Amino acid sequence: MRWLTGDAALAETASWRRDPLDNTLARLATSVDEDKPSTALATTSVHTIIDVLNQADLTSEEALLLAAVVQHLREWETNPANVSARLYGTGIAYRAQALATTASPTLLSLRGGPFFLHATATRKSDKQEALEDMAVGTD
Repeated sequence: MRWLTGDAALAETASWRRDPLDNTLARLATSVDEDKPSTALATTSVHTIIDVLNQADLTSEEALLLAAVVQHLREWETNPANVSARLYGTGIAYRAQALATTASPTLLSLRGGPFFLHATATRKSDKQEALEDMAVGTD
């Protein structure tokens, strides 16, 4: 949370303006105050947080952690073990089965959890949108 609130300019990024994180930050602050071990976040909010943090001034250690989160999300989205959502749903049972059958789990998976991600539709990052805009010559 400190990363997102430490630089006021981050709230002015296109990612933040498209998907405001104010309510998400309030939920996270409440969870910290209540000493909750985990907080459920919408996948779209997680992608927004990653887009915003990619524009922050991170240390090399923070950048490595962010890269590990991105790797973890990619594994979830690509489902390399081909775990059947029909059999396991998309929640905790699905994730447990995916970890049990993944030949090379992500750094975060190896460290334990809980990292119970629930798949939702992903959206384009600011960089993807900018590249597409440049390709068609629009703003």
